[in-house]
Amino acid sequence: MEIIGNQRQLEHLENAARLGMLSHAYIFSGPSKVGKRTLAVEFARRQYCNKRGDTEGKCPNCRAILDYTHPDFFVIDPERSDRAEIGIEEIRDLRTKLILTPYGSAATTIIINDAERLTHEAVSALLKILEEPRPNTRFILITADPGVIPDTIRSRAHTLSFLSVPHDAIERYLIETYACDTQDARVFARCSFGRPGLAIDMARLGEKHPLVRYGKILNVMIGGGYEERLKQVERLVGESEYLFDFLDSFTIFIRDVMMVRLGCDDLAVCRERYAHLDAITSRYTRIKLLKLLQYIERVRRAFLTTNVNSRLALEALILEF
Repeated sequence: MEIIGNQRQLEHLENAARLGMLSHAYIFSGPSKVGKRTLAVEFARRQYCNKRGDTEGKCPNCRAILDYTHPDFFVIDPERSDRAEIGIEEIRDLRTKLILTPYGSAATTIIINDAERLTHEAVSALLKILEEPRPNTRFILITADPGVIPDTIRSRAHTLSFLSVPHDAIERYLIETYACDTQDARVFARCSFGRPGLAIDMARLGEKHPLVRYGKILNVMIGGGYEERLKQVERLVGESEYLFDFLDSFTIFIRDVMMVRLGCDDLAVCRERYAHLDAITSRYTRIKLLKLLQYIERVRRAFLTTNVNSRLALEALILEF
């Protein structure tokens, strides 16, 4: 597995392993899709690898780690189990497994993805395990929101922070690995705002990725009159599960307009994708653009916290623009 950015975190872990100073628990903290889980799995793979320097993951242990089938490697991931929360049952099941000695190696590694989804009961059960850690057992808790992790857990773990990856590093990776053309790679890298996982998703899915697709729909809206805009709103309402992706696309567009208006064209994310960007830029003041961003955030919060009529909210937003 190739690590895009965040090499310092991997070096820190490998140095600690080499010196016998690995902590029994880590918290990987940073934005979603920045590479936290990828690095956690890659570090585990290297620790269990039978062949030193194996970068392709072809030895039996490496394949087992990458397939999540290694007997001493456990992953709790609500995304893989299609659950909204990590409940106490999963932590109890883990505790039962940890009673057994490692099957094929000297250590056991546990990754808990989206650790902010641990229920209160699950946190209490996990705390009991962390208070009396078994030798050679390593926990890696992955979260985009470390403030949600209780202090009782954080005080027993070493936190590694993950930062956004430079756009040029992501762009190079997309060109070399996914054969993206230069313009697409640039747009995907910038739209990801330093999150390699999101850029890779866009490269893999292309037009099927919501951010790419809704960016094009937004371009049609901007270039059309009110009738065309309302027609596209009708389409959006029919795909309600992707409304937040549309709002993200709209936010990126407004940001680009602001960058162009400020004379910072090189900082615009999708400069080449929006045919009407220059015309829009000349029509709106910075104050108006700020108000539009605030309006988008109000719509986003309304979708999250109320039963607002999505059609009316989107129509008001589009007509406001």
